[in-house]
Amino acid sequence: MIMNVLALASAAFLIGGGVWALVTETPIVMKGSRAAWRTQQEAISFCFTFGGAISAGALVDIARTAGWIDRGLALWLLGLPVTLLLVAFIAFRPRRRPTTQ
Repeated sequence: MIMNVLALASAAFLIGGGVWALVTETPIVMKGSRAAWRTQQEAISFCFTFGGAISAGALVDIARTAGWIDRGLALWLLGLPVTLLLVAFIAFRPRRRPTTQ
């Protein structure tokens, strides 16, 4: 259960960061990394997609643990978070910036 709470907290942090960047137009940067998103919209999309995947997975696990859904349905419902994670990592992942000399 503690893992679900931590997953929901990290998802809220990611989604909240995306909302903050969307509302205030603050750029999202990764300090200490040579990778970056090409556009601000791509960074916000990554935050929403990755955070949504984490929260959906945690909610399915909470429902399975509470006994609201059985294991077969939980396995079927986990297709959504897995798909969202794949989209976040493939489509919206940060790309390496070219080095300038």
